[in-house]
Amino acid sequence: MSEARTTIAGGWSPFEAPTAEEKLILKEALLGLLGVDYLPIAVSKQVVNGMNYRFISKATVVYPGAKPYLVEIFVHVPPGGKPELKNIKNVTKDLPETAFLSLGGWSDWHPLTPGEKVIFHLATKDILGVVYDPIEVRTQVVAGMNLEFKAVAHPVVPHSEPYDVIVSIFQPLDGAPYVESITKVNN
Repeated sequence: MSEARTTIAGGWSPFEAPTAEEKLILKEALLGLLGVDYLPIAVSKQVVNGMNYRFISKATVVYPGAKPYLVEIFVHVPPGGKPELKNIKNVTKDLPETAFLSLGGWSDWHPLTPGEKVIFHLATKDILGVVYDPIEVRTQVVAGMNLEFKAVAHPVVPHSEPYDVIVSIFQPLDGAPYVESITKVNN
């Protein structure tokens, strides 16, 4: 990412795709933890005495057939110090069992988790002329993750009527999510 990120002292920055440096900070903070693979999807930062990082990550227990889930990982880096793991919080514990199916299958439609909201925001933040309000999502684990969001499109043109859409987003294993298509739903 080439543009400078802005962070307000004491407040959390907006979620962004993690840089290579931020991925290394997370990797160093997780050293010694075994049994779960963590793939960072987004990061938010907070300037304190050093820097706090809040990562949304896909977590997969290391055993055959394990289902991925989303976690929020909190890391603190003191001035001149090494990254310290502070907390790992499961953000998908309230999802239905079908939210993450085996490789290739689609989940049922479900309310967005915090991690899915971040993915939607990262993929659509640069779209001009229309504001999208996601309502539900379904996911498909592939080499990465496909996500389909039911959303309401609100054109920013005066006197325009909102309309329903399906926003298809791909979250690669490594890198930022992106919109693959936006399809108007005929009611």
